[in-house]
Amino acid sequence: LNSVLKGLKNYTDNITAIVTVSDYGAQKTESRRVLEALPLDDIKESIVALSEKEDAMEKLMNFKFKYGRLKDLSFSDMYFIATQDTYKDFTESVKQSQNIFNITGKVLPATMEEIKICAELEDGTVIESKEKIPEVINEKTCKINRIFINPSNCKASPGVIEAIMEADAVVIGPGSLYTNVIPNLLVKGVAKAIRESKAFKIYVSNIMTEPGQTDNYTLSEHIKAINEHVGKGIVEYCIYDTGEIIPEYIRKYNMEGADLVEQDTSKVKVD
Repeated sequence: LNSVLKGLKNYTDNITAIVTVSDYGAQKTESRRVLEALPLDDIKESIVALSEKEDAMEKLMNFKFKYGRLKDLSFSDMYFIATQDTYKDFTESVKQSQNIFNITGKVLPATMEEIKICAELEDGTVIESKEKIPEVINEKTCKINRIFINPSNCKASPGVIEAIMEADAVVIGPGSLYTNVIPNLLVKGVAKAIRESKAFKIYVSNIMTEPGQTDNYTLSEHIKAINEHVGKGIVEYCIYDTGEIIPEYIRKYNMEGADLVEQDTSKVKVD
């Protein structure tokens, strides 16, 4: 998502990044535990991507104190807590960050609720932690049957549905298919809004497969998974890679268990 945002801000300032408020079951950082903060890494990274001076913003937002009672606390966690107390509303505090940091566009949380990503495998096994999905799949050599979120009826944050309905283009992905892309589409009202929107609906495909999630998946299987989870009408256009990739990069991914996504465009059905 952040690569897309960095590119789009060169062409328009009318950008709304809709991102998740979840670390998908990962262990809490010391900063989050002490401050009782929400997992806002995706929001933080989108703000960095939309900043005029990305490097400086990244250093500031990722800064961790190294001394005294503030040791191991993150500046971004402290910042979001301070703005939430100031504006008495989390969504409003994120909106105000647009002006505070003078970013291009705006960032909205997909939902105010901290969602948990759950996977049901083809053999019926249910995994309730994103971090364990690749491990369990590799152990069982079993594919994902479906992904669902808990709570299942979590509502979209204020402004999210309106942003989708008013958009000229809705860009989905790239990102982890089952633990990043699809979960946001499962938030109540989001898929319906995309389907009813008059915007161009564009899916940006991953170049590589993801070990423990999309092993051996082709382009058509990525789109098929989206359609099976949220129905058709979400993807009208798909952007996929047609260039030559440096062999050293491919070998690096191969060593991690990933491979190129096969571009079986003849099998793609996006209607």
